[in-house]
Amino acid sequence: MDTPKPRAAERSRSILGGRIRLPNRASTFDCLVRNVSATGARLELDSTHLLPLEFELEIPKQRLIYSCELKWRSEKAVGVRFKERD
Repeated sequence: MDTPKPRAAERSRSILGGRIRLPNRASTFDCLVRNVSATGARLELDSTHLLPLEFELEIPKQRLIYSCELKWRSEKAVGVRFKERD
């Protein structure tokens, strides 16, 4: 087994409500933001199989919207990397 790579930024545990917005913005999914850093997050949701490789994550309580790239997925959780803002 490979040694895990160090994280690019320290993560903070959280329980924040989030909303995943698909690229066409026609569909959204509610999720929980379980931990977050300056570079990414771990999201929990009912099912991950419909998520594309790229989407937006809105965290209403923090008034933030991130453009995300999917890095890993399990049945009920995903890890995302925040893409650079233009």
